[in-house]
Order: sequence, then structure tokens, then C-alpha cells
Amino acid sequence: MGLLDLSSNYPTGKIPNELNNLDLSKLLISNNHLSGNIPIEISSIDELETLDLATNNLSSFIRKQLANFPKIWNLNLSHNKFTGNIPIEFRQFKILQSLDLSGIFLDGTIPTTLTRLRYLETLNISHNNLSGFIPSSFDQMFSLTSVDTSYNQLEGPLPNVRAFNNATINMLGNNNALCGNVSALKPCPTSRSKSHDR
Repeated sequence: MGLLDLSSNYPTGKIPNELNNLDLSKLLISNNHLSGNIPIEISSIDELETLDLATNNLSSFIRKQLANFPKIWNLNLSHNKFTGNIPIEFRQFKILQSLDLSGIFLDGTIPTTLTRLRYLETLNISHNNLSGFIPSSFDQMFSLTSVDTSYNQLEGPLPNVRAFNNATINMLGNNNALCGNVSALKPCPTSRSKSHDR
């Protein structure tokens, strides 16, 4: 198994389909000028553990086939021009520990299926257009130690789990109406205050 690092070499064009012929554990192509979508063919690199495509001009929807990597533990697609939702197929990752989807124009809600990623330690979904509530089932993500949901349209209470309890306002701010026991966030309304408001 090998490493292919083409980061900061500024190639243009599309990611070549032929990469699937390489026996790789790490594929690093960040900080370039690549465009188009991620070729489905690279999802057949069975031994891939790290895929870093951050800071390119990749576009269209995030391929659901990316969830087919059986050994990947680090996936970084940040700072591209993807659109659409977080694929629900991402629940299929077996040992994913780090997922960075920040700054890629995602919308929709956070899928509850993400909470099936039992080994996930770091999640960054900041600087998107995600809306709705953070799924309460995040309470069961005991491996999660760092989470950044800032600059979205999220609302409602924070899950009661270490990653959110220890998060700073920089990692939670600039949302619609998140609430919780975190510095600079408003406390969530109680049933009594809701009744009084009515």
C-alpha cells in the first residue's frame, strides 16, 4: 500500500478515473484547482484509509459511493463547491474517525444516520446551509470529542454529549437559534417559560 500526495501542486481538470488502479492507503490532493465530481471508480480502492480532497473546485452532489470504502478513517471534502445533502449512505462507514464537510454549500438537515458512526471522533460541518435540529441521537456518540457546527441555520437544544458540552462559541455560533449550557449560547426554554410565553 502506498501514499500519493499531490497537494498544493495546482493541477487543473478532473480527478483521473485511473487512480483506482493504484494500491493506495492515502490519497492527498488538497489545495489544487481540480473540478468536476469525484469519480465513482476511486471507491474501488479497497485499502484506502485517508482521502483528502479539500480546497479544490469539486462540484455537484457528494457521491454516495464514497461510503463504500471499507477501511477509510479520515475523509476531508472541505472547501469545495458540492451541493445537496449529507448522503445518508455515510452511515455505512465502518471505522471513520474524522469527517470534514465544512464550507461546501450543503443544505438540508443533519441525517440521524450519522449517529451510527460509532468511532467518529471529529466532525466539522461548519460554513454550510444546514437547517433544523441537531439529532438528539447524537447523545449516543460517545467517541465524538470535537464538533464544529458554526455558520449554519441550525436551531434547538445541543445534544448532551462531551463534544458539545466542551465546544466553544466559535464552534457553535452563527446559527439560527441553538440553545444549551454553553458559554454565550442562550439556555433552552423550559416547559414553564414556554407556557408563560403563550
